Parts: sequence; structure tokens; C-alpha cells
Amino acid sequence: MTEAERFLEEKLRRGAQTRETAARPSGMSGKAVGGAVARAGWFTTEGRLNRMGYFLRMLCVFPVALVGSVLCDQVPALGIPLLGATVVVNALQGVKRLHDLGQSGWLILLCLVPIVNVGVGLWLLFGSGDKGVNRYGASQD
Repeated sequence: MTEAERFLEEKLRRGAQTRETAARPSGMSGKAVGGAVARAGWFTTEGRLNRMGYFLRMLCVFPVALVGSVLCDQVPALGIPLLGATVVVNALQGVKRLHDLGQSGWLILLCLVPIVNVGVGLWLLFGSGDKGVNRYGASQD
């Protein structure tokens, strides 16, 4: 184990202890993973999301986006906010998936570039994440 890996593990351990003892509400449940609490939230960019978790979440978001796109033609006041919500949720999950790949979440902005977005989407779906601990937390595998 290199000095950098030891530093990252110690930093993660200290951060997890601080979050668990100081900021964690008494009723909050979480699974301990590598000294950190795994956050299963859909509306956060913290942590990592493995391939299967990303795929399953996109599988849940897709029907909602489909309904939103149909509603955009029929009732724009309902369809547009629904589509906007699915875009935000999709971006948040993409950031967590990028964290699993060891990359910055800012790379999700590449999805705004035509043709490049197809490659990024395939990378998010099929790229293998970092094993063990990276700078964004412990692996969920």
C-alpha cells in the first residue's frame, strides 16, 4: 500500500467518523461500507454507484422520462417539469457513476456534446469501476 492510498483511507475514515457522530440524525440508517456510510440517495452526488446500480436506476428513470415526453405534447405544464426532474436525477446518478470510475463529476457535462454523449453513456453503463477505495469513497462491490 502506497503512502497516498494510506492517506486517502485515513482521510475517509476520519470523515466517516465525523459524519456519523456529529451530522448523522438518530433515525438515519445506512450500511457501513469500508468505514463510511453508504448513501443510497438519489438526490446527492456523494459516493459511488456501480454498474448494476446505475443501470437499475436508469431503468427506473426511463419510464418517467417517457411519460414526461408524451405529456410535453399533451399538457406542457406537467410534462416539462417532469422531464426536467428526470434530467436532474440522471445527471446526479451519472456523477456518482463517474466517481466510481475514478473521474470528476464535471465530466457529466460531456453529455451535452452531440455524438460524444453516446460514448459517455456507453462508458457509464459498461466501464468497470475502481476496485477498493478511491478518492470518492469505498467500492460498493
